[in-house]
Amino acid sequence: LARRHPEAQLIPKDPEAEARCFEWMNWLSTAVHAVAFGQVVRPQRFVTDAKDYPAVIAKGLQNVGTAFAFIEQQLHGRNWAVPDQYTIVDAYLLFFYLGSKRAGNPMQERYPA
Repeated sequence: LARRHPEAQLIPKDPEAEARCFEWMNWLSTAVHAVAFGQVVRPQRFVTDAKDYPAVIAKGLQNVGTAFAFIEQQLHGRNWAVPDQYTIVDAYLLFFYLGSKRAGNPMQERYPA
């Protein structure tokens, strides 16, 4: 989508910044979205026995917390995930922020950046 609308400038033109953008997107879409959140909302993808779901969900919540703490650290003192430019990464981070807030997590208090 970002490539189809280059006028929106959602992907940096600078090669290093572009690489950082895709680094963020790869990590967010795999480790955070597919694994950590997957463990929380779809534990059946990770284990077959329903008695194991609580342990998978607990580990997923731990993984989400670890990821959010890392994101908070990276965003500290910055306006955007990729410095100096709003990108598709920031939109994806907003998805996690709003979804977690709707789920009852005190996002503003825990993760102000």
